[in-house]
Amino acid sequence: MVHMNRHDGLQFESRHNPAVPRTGHLTRPVAHAGAPREHGAMKVNHLHLMVPDVLEASGFFEKYFELRKAGGNAGLTVLLDDSGFVLTLMKMSSKSSQTYPQNFHVGFFLDSEAKVDAINERMRDDGLEVAPPRREHAYSFYVGAPGGFLVEVGA
Repeated sequence: MVHMNRHDGLQFESRHNPAVPRTGHLTRPVAHAGAPREHGAMKVNHLHLMVPDVLEASGFFEKYFELRKAGGNAGLTVLLDDSGFVLTLMKMSSKSSQTYPQNFHVGFFLDSEAKVDAINERMRDDGLEVAPPRREHAYSFYVGAPGGFLVEVGA
């Protein structure tokens, strides 16, 4: 259940699931378009993924997405880009039977459709199974990454 409350000039959203006993009242500010933000332009700048083969997954991200290896080994590798994004890849336990959910994906968005086309062509030339980009929510395509998840490439 969602309730909208006002307090000191800010609008807050309260969530309460009636099936869960209430142990406290959690609220958070609701950000409105154009409103000043406490932390400026916040963005995701770190992602940690579990993969069965760190070196294979690392090579994929280095080759197609120009991430640079900052350090690591076959158990854990840290990759960086020029804008401060950090991708860590950690080896999944060989005893693990966990997989990513069916449509789980991460996305890399570029500044032009031509760049999307170039990566798509390069992946196809390298033998990866990728469909041509399509216009849906963006001009994009999906590719299966080493590790059992999808990567969306779009503009």
